[in-house]
Amino acid sequence: MTDQGDIALQPDDVVPENQDRIGFIEAFKVREIRALAVSRGASRLAMSTVSYGTMVYLATQGGTQLQISFVAAATYLASVLFGVQGGMLADTISKRMAIAGGYVAIAVMYLILPLFAGKSITSLLLVMFLSAAVMQVVSPSLKSAVALVSKPKDVAVVATSVTIASSIAASVGSSVLAPVLIKTVGLVPLMYLAAVIMLYGAWATLRLPKTEIGEKLSAAVKQIGFREHMFSLRRTATWFNGNRNTGALILVGAIAVSMYEAFTTLIPVYVRDVLGSDPTNAVYIFAPAGIGFLIGMYFTPMLIDLIGARKLAVLSVFIMSISMVLFGIIEHIAPYVAPFSPLQVLGWAFDVQIPKVVLAASAIALPANFGSTAAGSAIVAYINQRVPLAQQGATFGLQEVQENVATLILVMTLGAASGIVGPKAVFIVSPLAAFAMMAWLIVYSYRVTGQDKITMRAALDELVDTSVDE
Repeated sequence: MTDQGDIALQPDDVVPENQDRIGFIEAFKVREIRALAVSRGASRLAMSTVSYGTMVYLATQGGTQLQISFVAAATYLASVLFGVQGGMLADTISKRMAIAGGYVAIAVMYLILPLFAGKSITSLLLVMFLSAAVMQVVSPSLKSAVALVSKPKDVAVVATSVTIASSIAASVGSSVLAPVLIKTVGLVPLMYLAAVIMLYGAWATLRLPKTEIGEKLSAAVKQIGFREHMFSLRRTATWFNGNRNTGALILVGAIAVSMYEAFTTLIPVYVRDVLGSDPTNAVYIFAPAGIGFLIGMYFTPMLIDLIGARKLAVLSVFIMSISMVLFGIIEHIAPYVAPFSPLQVLGWAFDVQIPKVVLAASAIALPANFGSTAAGSAIVAYINQRVPLAQQGATFGLQEVQENVATLILVMTLGAASGIVGPKAVFIVSPLAAFAMMAWLIVYSYRVTGQDKITMRAALDELVDTSVDE
């Protein structure tokens, strides 16, 4: 990837103060924006259902945390191997066709692989890896498509609208569809339903603008040079030093994503071993998180305007970090947090006795998911506003790589540690581990580019510096 300096807003891109931005309701009335939201939402719904469904399935079959972590890690490994190339490919071919074609390919995998490979660990690893490999082209195409369907002044609202809608869809997949389907019909019917949802997403994608004329896929693949763009820690560190402001924000996003994915991976065993409940009852923890997404949908664009995308991303990561620690000390805080759970209404309405630890966990999930969603929306809006469209695919591809490298390391490390010290201790140390990884990368970037050495404390300060760009 060619090194680029940080790209500031050009005069033509500055939004006049007297111009009103589009609102959420108005945004979803626009055909192209609605199509993008449905498209991205369908993919997140299908993939979160399959991903979390496989983890719940393994937990109900008595699988260990390490086995569950291996299945989840297959997804992140695909991004590490192909994320940069996928982003570059997304910049070359038509984003509309890249998204639709990717969805169809993944749907075929969901339909065929379980039929021939069964439900073994190997089969699940293969499904996770191959579908994630295809998403390395689809995901940056989806994020870049925001700039295709919105005016420059509306990018923040549109990006947030699409992100929040897709996050709600992902939450429904992991919190409702996955546990309910695993409990009632099993894993294979779940994957068939996911295939249908993915095909619906492909149909919605065809309603996006046909303004792009990309190269043919075969020609684009030949130009990429997959081997020379394989993940390299040294090249990543060099790129970071050439794009310090954008790079630091991408690392903040990597913290948010890695913590959230580690949380999702740990929850089935956490529910089983810590909360003493059936792993399929994780629905009680994830369901209230939808409130956090709705809060994010309403307030994130306002917060971006008020404090800036960078400050919002950093603040959101700290909210997530506090939430993770609270999961680790759930038994001590349950009496104080449980009364704030939205599930209290369920208990009053149906006279259901829900344990306080479950109520407390459901309450904590709300700010955790708000933090994850707000951080993602802020970073997408930042890149959409400050990076030229021709470079956004590659930038988002690099973002995918950073997030998945961090997630791969964190999920496998915490998965192994959970078997030794238990999931509660792992939740407590997860924020420290995530911040330490990103700070170390900044230290490493100084070293490989021949700059003066920087301490871990200084690297942390640079990571959460909110005084630039805004």
